[in-house]
Amino acid sequence: MIATSSSTPTITRVRPRRITAAFWLWMLALAAGVFEASISVTQALSAGEQFGSLLAPIGIRLLAFAVLAVLALALRAGRGWSRYALLVLFTGLGTWSLIADPLTYLLDGGTVSDALAAATGWDAAFLVSRVLHILAVWTASVLMFTAPSYFRRDAVG
Repeated sequence: MIATSSSTPTITRVRPRRITAAFWLWMLALAAGVFEASISVTQALSAGEQFGSLLAPIGIRLLAFAVLAVLALALRAGRGWSRYALLVLFTGLGTWSLIADPLTYLLDGGTVSDALAAATGWDAAFLVSRVLHILAVWTASVLMFTAPSYFRRDAVG
């Protein structure tokens, strides 16, 4: 007689590559945000700002980075609600926070050519990071909605 386990079989879901890619794009966006924050803090300190005056903005960014990491991990684990939280908080509000200053500059009469003429090497690094940041966010946002069956409770790989 062959002994068998009486436990029910474990059903595992296979994570679609698009969801894994979305997760890593969110991590790229997080890394870009950390890089951009580092540049901003360095420039502010170099301009003579006191570190104490930067604590609140740094704290807000750290909180946002932590929330993003938790939501991205929930996305990777198949928690469907995380897609909507990421969409509202980071694709919507987050993108707005990334483009608000440049948009205000342009609406106030600034020009792209003037901004580029006055740019330093740090500004160029910041710009490249910001563009990658936005592309990562928007690409991740599209990808995370391309595998709806992964987020269903009864989904099987």
